[in-house]
Amino acid sequence: MTIQFFMRPFVLLMLMITLTVACEQHEPEDVLLHMHNATIRVSVNLLQGGVNGQLVYIPISGATAELYSTEDDRDNSTEMVAVRNSDSAGLAVFTGLKEDYYYLRVYHPAYGTVYDETATPDGSVSLVQIDF
Repeated sequence: MTIQFFMRPFVLLMLMITLTVACEQHEPEDVLLHMHNATIRVSVNLLQGGVNGQLVYIPISGATAELYSTEDDRDNSTEMVAVRNSDSAGLAVFTGLKEDYYYLRVYHPAYGTVYDETATPDGSVSLVQIDF
């Protein structure tokens, strides 16, 4: 027997392996999509006159900050996106926001209601100062 006789099964085996590997279907790679992510920091203060006519900002805790996608929703108190209460530093923070623009309604039982709005570009922290 010659070497060619013994090589035939080996060549056939290699051909089958090559075809099998070439025909395998590869799973598509996971594609990560970026999601819009923004933050709004609302600072709620009581504005008072101080010494020599200078203004003093006093943080207000317990104010309710409501977040809306549209001005109409805010004005009619419908379809609220999120709500936060200001802490002892007067801050109410909204994170993980998915839209480019939001409307705010901030309410405190002793001081009333203030309306505001802000842009929220992707990856940004938008600062909103509410003064009563």
